Amino acid sequence: MWKKILSVLGFIGILIAASIGGLIGKEAGKAAMKPSSQEVETILVEGFTKAANQYNQRLPMMVDQDTRLDKATVGPGPRAVYHHTFPKYTSRDIDANWLQTNFRPEVMRKVCASADMNKSLQYGGIYVYAYSGSDGVEITRFEIDRNDCGFPRITP
Repeated sequence: MWKKILSVLGFIGILIAASIGGLIGKEAGKAAMKPSSQEVETILVEGFTKAANQYNQRLPMMVDQDTRLDKATVGPGPRAVYHHTFPKYTSRDIDANWLQTNFRPEVMRKVCASADMNKSLQYGGIYVYAYSGSDGVEITRFEIDRNDCGFPRITP
């Protein structure tokens, strides 16, 4: 009788060990499939570069009656930079603080609401908006990242 009990317990022990081994293997397999932080950054930079190249084929273009989007660039790191100009105004005509106080929140709201931008923000992408006057002098720039939108960070 004890032999039967030991055999059954041994069989149950093997099943438990196999289950645990299977779970560990499954997690190890997932870990092997997850990209590193550096790989995620590389993917973001590649995606931003592709998007910037597509944008730049159609630029410059007026985005409203006072603002022209001149070009899109990438970097440093996973940053998509949108370079704008106010063609009717020099850098002395526009107050940088006013843009930061009144314009940034509106741009941030649009970026945070954009389904196309959400994932890249969550993975660590940053959107930069730079504004210059007609004299070519930069007035201000601001960055929008996942924290501005209240998004959690997705880690690899």
